[in-house]
Amino acid sequence: GVVYKGLHTRLCIPVAVKVIPGTPASANDGFLNEARLAAKVNHPNVARVYDVDSEGGVTYIVQEYVEGESVGNLLDRMADTKTWLEETRALEIAADAARGLAAIHREGIVHLDMKPDNILVQTREGLAKIVDLGLAANSWPIEHWKPWQISIRPTSTDPCGLAGSLRSSCTARAL
Repeated sequence: GVVYKGLHTRLCIPVAVKVIPGTPASANDGFLNEARLAAKVNHPNVARVYDVDSEGGVTYIVQEYVEGESVGNLLDRMADTKTWLEETRALEIAADAARGLAAIHREGIVHLDMKPDNILVQTREGLAKIVDLGLAANSWPIEHWKPWQISIRPTSTDPCGLAGSLRSSCTARAL
């Protein structure tokens, strides 16, 4: 999908608007599912969803705008400058992401796509927030899962993704 920065005209706050251009009508169910699952979670380490709607055949999600960059971009930038993330900072980011992930799990949701690009770090506060629940699924009942999701162990997928993100953060050193 494509994410745009916008202004919520009623709330007068900056928002992120996620759109999947040229989305076939059949994919709208998945997009709506993402919005519904994400809207269940209210935690400082998870980007909030404010609305989901459709206009002119285009479905979009209106969510919290996080001023900052993804951990993936941060690591790429650091690699370009031959620097690395300090261990203390990497642990702070990982702890924030773990708290967000725990909040997601408390709602019975499995993220299924934990990676550095889905963790945003705010510029001012330095707080990390999880985004993009596009592959997320309810952990129960399994009969509603897509066939490819059933082969994934939901109890290990999110923690392993988070662990991989942490490993990337601590070992992203230019050679």
